[in-house]
Amino acid sequence: MKKKSLWCAALAGAGMMAAVQIAGLQSAAAQSKPTIETGMEHFQGRWVWQGALKDKRDPKNISRLQFTDRDRIVYCYKTLCVEVNVHRDAGGGFSFTTNGKNNFVMVSDASGNLRGRFWEDFTSPSRPPDAVVTFTLKSGI
Repeated sequence: MKKKSLWCAALAGAGMMAAVQIAGLQSAAAQSKPTIETGMEHFQGRWVWQGALKDKRDPKNISRLQFTDRDRIVYCYKTLCVEVNVHRDAGGGFSFTTNGKNNFVMVSDASGNLRGRFWEDFTSPSRPPDAVVTFTLKSGI
């Protein structure tokens, strides 16, 4: 009887330990999810969809973009956020991808806004973009 009780206690303890470890991993994962710090400067805009995607995408979408350092940003489309590296060009613009197939190109205008273009599949860069946006700078709250 003692062996059975010890074995049950060990299993129960292992189960509790696993639950604590899983909860800790979930908590760490939740903490590391990229987000826009609205208390700091960030850009905000609404994509205007064109062509084949016009009827498939939300016209009331809100996107945000925030630099975490010179060559890294957090980009959010609606509620989905990713942190990505940007590739700068000689003219002061930059580009990035969120999945290796799409392409975002941003250029700063004279007023400090970012004018953006987006291609869902960038296999043919000579075609018009699937969406355009003007991101305006938002001050921290």
